[in-house]
Amino acid sequence: MRKNHLPETPRSLFHNFTLIELLVVIAILAILISMLLPALNQAREAARGIQCTGNQKQISLYMQQYMNDNDTFAITASLNPVRPWSAILYDLRYVKSKTEPVFYCPSLRRPEVDSSSLYLFRTYGSLYIRFDRAAWTEETYGDFIHPYENAGVLYRVQKLKCPSRLPHFMDTVMLTTTPPCTGSWMGQMREGSNSRTDPISFHHSKRANTVMFDGHAKSNNIEQMKDLGCTWGAVNGIVQDF
Repeated sequence: MRKNHLPETPRSLFHNFTLIELLVVIAILAILISMLLPALNQAREAARGIQCTGNQKQISLYMQQYMNDNDTFAITASLNPVRPWSAILYDLRYVKSKTEPVFYCPSLRRPEVDSSSLYLFRTYGSLYIRFDRAAWTEETYGDFIHPYENAGVLYRVQKLKCPSRLPHFMDTVMLTTTPPCTGSWMGQMREGSNSRTDPISFHHSKRANTVMFDGHAKSNNIEQMKDLGCTWGAVNGIVQDF
């Protein structure tokens, strides 16, 4: 009579592996992971940069609505007493919340504050030229700077000669916090505007996102920002003069 041959029980997958072989496999996996992580981080940061540009474009649309309602005058950071542009948009109901997600760059830590009103100061920077008006000559930029009460200024975009070459909103950073957090509502392109604590921030792979006064968004490297009139900024949290 023919005997029934039952299949042999499969051996353990690790039956023939030595400890050294296992260590080699683990080492190879660790090397592969270390090679992939930088690429994954770069892809993640690229996605944040795209989201940041989208935020600024949305803010630009809010601002365009405001300008249409106010004879082409734009909200600025150059008012006195201090009143951030984001607070004005909220008070006039152009936005629904003081903590609108589009107010914050996704690449920076959001501020830890108790009062929601303080969030309005920790947003993208609007062009701040209150103390250095002489640098923005009428010959180059047009007669767009208008005096406002208490030594403040307003911008009338209709009088701006080069709206496609002047940043309205830009990446900024607060260097007075540890670690640095989301930016200042003042976009200071030139040294001497106010202080060295609220610079334009090049934190998207050494690039800064901006929205120009004509509404188009752009990611700029240092040389491109210099060409637009920027004289200083923070590169990965370190202030540099250009």
